[in-house]
Formats: sequence, structure tokens, C-alpha cells
Amino acid sequence: MMKKKLDFSVLFNNENLEIEFKLNENTVDIKNIGLLVEKLLNIIDQSIKDNKGLSEGDVFQAISVVSAIRIGISKFDNKKLSDFSKRMIDSGIVDFNNAKKTKIGRA
Repeated sequence: MMKKKLDFSVLFNNENLEIEFKLNENTVDIKNIGLLVEKLLNIIDQSIKDNKGLSEGDVFQAISVVSAIRIGISKFDNKKLSDFSKRMIDSGIVDFNNAKKTKIGRA
């Protein structure tokens, strides 16, 4: 069975990162995942710009609380969803670290 993937680009530290995120084989809508990721990242970026006192730790705590709420209200087994989320995070970090990087500007 072919693995599903999300191709995603991020501008970071004068580099364009082209990331190929591995997704679960049961993924329903890759395009909507990409759109939601983009919206969430934009909200986080705007919140950081609007609130200079917001630390990296605060951001990750907020993301964790949101994940806990979404898992808690899901109709699926909470432990399985939590484990799934941890696996996706670990896999996503590897995918991020393997991104194709292209310098932009005069860096």
C-alpha cells in the first residue's frame, strides 16, 4: 500500500523548507490537512507577533492543551489517539529535519 504524504513549504531563517510529511494510510483528505496546518501556523505566528510575551514554551503548552481537548471530545479511544499523536509528532520532526532547504534573499 502506498504511503500518503503531505508536501508542505515553510519560510524560515532565510530558507525555503520543502517538507514531505508522511501521513497515516487512512488519511481522508490530504488537501484539507494542508489547509488546516497552514491556518494553525498562521494563527500561531500572528499570536506571537501580537503578544511579545508569548514564549515558545507557552506556544507548545497551548498546542498540547488543544490536542488534549480534541482527543478528549473525540469518539475514538483517547489512549490510542494520544499514542497516534505522539508517533505523528516524532515522524513529523524527522520529516522536518529531512526537508529540502533553499536559501532565499541575500543570506
